[in-house]
Amino acid sequence: MGYKPKTIAALTFTDSVLTLAPKSIELDEVLVSNKNYTAKEIIKKAYENLSKNYPLNDTKSRL
Repeated sequence: MGYKPKTIAALTFTDSVLTLAPKSIELDEVLVSNKNYTAKEIIKKAYENLSKNYPLNDTKSRL
């Protein structure tokens, strides 16, 4: 699940809360494994893939 982009003019921005509409995102790949990962292994794998799963160039925020 992701969110649809939203553009707001700076002059009309009066509220500190923005609501984004949900948007379905199609996955390129799903990996199914019979390995029983420990919580530590899952966190390590997630950390190793942060830049791949959450690229910084897709989001902009400046207030």
